[in-house]
Amino acid sequence: MRFLHPEDHVFDQMLTGWRNQQLSRNLAHGTIESRERLVTRFQASTNEYPWLWTPAHADEFFGDLRSVRHAAQSTIRSYQAALRAFCGYVASPEYCWDRVCEEYFGTHPVQVCFDWNTAALFKVAYCWGLRRNEVRHLQTVDFARNPHAREFGKYGVL
Repeated sequence: MRFLHPEDHVFDQMLTGWRNQQLSRNLAHGTIESRERLVTRFQASTNEYPWLWTPAHADEFFGDLRSVRHAAQSTIRSYQAALRAFCGYVASPEYCWDRVCEEYFGTHPVQVCFDWNTAALFKVAYCWGLRRNEVRHLQTVDFARNPHAREFGKYGVL
């Protein structure tokens, strides 16, 4: 089947499929709706569809939010998590968007959010074995020097 605007149709179907996937994971409707708004906002900002997104698009989008719009770090983290989840969904071969996009557009979606271009709080939680509530209450005073790990400077111990 061919559409007059296949880009818009495929993008809408991606969002619908992602919404269903999140519903099946029992996520709250508010969470799903805010994530969908973020992805739609990212698409409008880049003026590209997911099968053309690159890490540079993510860097520019989040850089603008931090430097120009002065978004809070917690906002950036939640936005990055939402975009990473969407890209993970559309890039996953299990959902077949790679094949659909190859057929229609000659390319496929990829992940654009990685450890090196996101605020990765999960690394801190994993490294120190913290629970979610412990991570939520972290403050810079919780970090200290470690005489046995000088390479970490003043943040070697938690």
